[in-house]
Amino acid sequence: MRVGSALFSIFLLAACADPTAGPRPDESSSELRIRKIDANWSSKRARPDEEPFLKLAQSSPSSAGFYLDGDGRMVVRVAKREDEQSAVAFLSREIDANNSSFRGTGIHRKDMKVVSAEFTFLQLAAWRDILFDSVLVQVLSVRTLDLDERENRVELGIEAQSFEKVREELTQRISRLGIPVNAVRFESLRGAGPQLDMAPPPTLQTGTTDPLAGGIQIVHWNNAGCTLGFVGQRSGVTGFVTNSHCSSMMYVPDNTSYYVGGVFAGVEVQDPYGYTCGLRTCRGSDANFVANGSMPLAIGRILRTIGVNTGSITVDQSKPYFDVVQAGSSLYQGATVHKVGRTTGWTSGSIVSTCKDATPELYMVMTCGYEANYTRGNGDSGGPVFVRLASGDSTEVTLVGIHSSESWESSAIFAKLERIQSDLGGTWNVIAHPPTPPSGPLSAYVGGPVDANTSSFCTLRYWANSTGGSGAYSYAWSTDGSPVQSSGGTYWVKFPTGGTYWVEVTVSDGTGAQITDRLYVVASSSGTDCNN
Repeated sequence: MRVGSALFSIFLLAACADPTAGPRPDESSSELRIRKIDANWSSKRARPDEEPFLKLAQSSPSSAGFYLDGDGRMVVRVAKREDEQSAVAFLSREIDANNSSFRGTGIHRKDMKVVSAEFTFLQLAAWRDILFDSVLVQVLSVRTLDLDERENRVELGIEAQSFEKVREELTQRISRLGIPVNAVRFESLRGAGPQLDMAPPPTLQTGTTDPLAGGIQIVHWNNAGCTLGFVGQRSGVTGFVTNSHCSSMMYVPDNTSYYVGGVFAGVEVQDPYGYTCGLRTCRGSDANFVANGSMPLAIGRILRTIGVNTGSITVDQSKPYFDVVQAGSSLYQGATVHKVGRTTGWTSGSIVSTCKDATPELYMVMTCGYEANYTRGNGDSGGPVFVRLASGDSTEVTLVGIHSSESWESSAIFAKLERIQSDLGGTWNVIAHPPTPPSGPLSAYVGGPVDANTSSFCTLRYWANSTGGSGAYSYAWSTDGSPVQSSGGTYWVKFPTGGTYWVEVTVSDGTGAQITDRLYVVASSSGTDCNN
């Protein structure tokens, strides 16, 4: 859908069908049974992403959604003139109320424009969902499905090589389904087709950042390179999110291991199976959750490169991070979003389509993906997508999703945050610097390798996992009782001779409370642990 926010799972609105659209199907046909829907479909089956359009339709029945023009002005579509004033009044109240549909979007009601529509949003949503069940998941040469608010049509994207033949067949099928043929627009999808943005290393981003944050390169066992999306806590477990297709198998729990700069960064712990939808497999997001690594992680931090749309992948040392201060937002066609990827760095663009069903792989569907025209490249898969809350040097952002793949029409598809969280389940925290201080007693333990190699080239990293207490933490490190210099919660050390050592940290909180933990390390020439 090219504006709005979500997808209705409905099967037909027979009363809206054009009586001249074609011959009526036999009363016993399966196609007719598909068209028999519950009269209360709108309240039972509406998808969250389209809630603003549903609410507008309940206020103004002939409305057909809205979008933003090139100047950021809201354009509202209405089929009947008598509904124009009620539509504008409703949206003005919603925007002024700064509710969840418009908070943080930058949309204002000044200069709102109304244009005519041929079909209503409720009609198009119903027809779109019939075509999902009867066409998108049944005809492999059909690769995208969208409710296009700007064009006031349902759009079917067909591979160019079979476009003419398939369009003719689909025109007959659409007519048999009772859908007005002129309500559907066919798009010839030219070019190479969807590209999953993975790439083999090395790239310029082969090192690590400490701690790990969104935008850094990650590599899995067979050297396919992708981008870390965002760090967060899922049901109390700290880890990070990237694309499901960046694992060994898309939409399959496969325990893929990931590395950053040669260091073990985590293993996939959540990547639900997709569900069968016709000839394809469907899921709401191309995402998985990775945890249990051996590297510190920065919740709510995204690496900030030097300049937007410059092609730089060098981290800006003066302001190295964007800070996630809000999670999730309604997104509308024409809105500006930003992405950070390990190949193209920090880029921005505008939303082209919202809630668009797309096939990143032939047999895989990501339902209700979002399409934008920011620059991306091989290896950017999984990169964080966000909205900046202010211009200039502000680092505060709203996290809205992760980049998935290149679309057909030189655009990008990304998975929306709310659908990622729904797919992966659990309770989430993705906010940088949460306002509430740590609770419970001070606790800490040393993490790091225990089977050290004595090579002079091996420097090993140890870190303090600290929770609880009150206020900021401070750290004092020692090796075998000898105090050492370190950089906060992380400590680097070499073991040049064989033997058994211990690494110890004492953590103090803002009240002066202290706790000490010790990790024993065995060093030898046959040791396997060597961070660099």
